[in-house]
Amino acid sequence: MQVRTRRRPAAGPHLALRPLALAPVVALVVGALAGCSGVDRAEPPASAPASAAATATAAPTITTPTEADPVHITIELDGETLTGRLTGSATARALAARLPATLTFADYGGQEQIARLPAPLDTTGAPSTSDAPAGTIAYYVPDQSIVLYYTDVGSFPGIVPIGTVDDVGAVRDLPSGAATIRVRD
Repeated sequence: MQVRTRRRPAAGPHLALRPLALAPVVALVVGALAGCSGVDRAEPPASAPASAAATATAAPTITTPTEADPVHITIELDGETLTGRLTGSATARALAARLPATLTFADYGGQEQIARLPAPLDTTGAPSTSDAPAGTIAYYVPDQSIVLYYTDVGSFPGIVPIGTVDDVGAVRDLPSGAATIRVRD
């Protein structure tokens, strides 16, 4: 009687890699390197007529606020006016697009003024957790709220910084009530 045995592959890090197993990795690396050509914009080939280059349309220029060029805002409540700046993040731009808006602010925990928004803001690219030092304007994702911090609250999940206020003391002294937020000219 003849017994046949099958040879088992070696276990652990000594396993031989199959050529097909590397195919997705190779495709990924080649694709990534193809995108790194160093060319910033497409140019017509040298043999193309000059009129072809002249008829190409340029992509529209989109100006977004940045730290160097922020969106200036005012917050008006009971005759008091606070000023601040919004950053160029997607969340800050989403808020700026909704202004002017009237929101009802209330003090929360002796550390912040908070107002709930009627609809959520875009949080594309936002951190899942962030610090909120005094003077921060933030979007608090879990409560769908705008928060003006007048004390340092540390780092918490859901805080998305979107700007700063110019006077932290004025935020602390802000009475509860309806405030109008506008883009400042």
